[in-house]
Amino acid sequence: MKAQWYVAKTGNHQRIIADENTGESIAVVYEAENADILAAAPDLLKACKAVADQDDRTIDNNFVIFDVTMKKIKNAIRKAEGE
Repeated sequence: MKAQWYVAKTGNHQRIIADENTGESIAVVYEAENADILAAAPDLLKACKAVADQDDRTIDNNFVIFDVTMKKIKNAIRKAEGE
């Protein structure tokens, strides 16, 4: 089962990031404006992996830009996976 996280509001300034599938609390966020990006983390990682898995041959004359972007994406994936 893939992680699907959402933002649950509390009675104060805090937000809780929770797993839709299990109801498990993932994190407590003390700055409400940071909650959405944290809740989107699994989706962002999935999107980065989809881009990183693309075959280099699908890129035309933008290869240099693609190569630099791909390195950043792959580094982000490694960081997200704790490598």
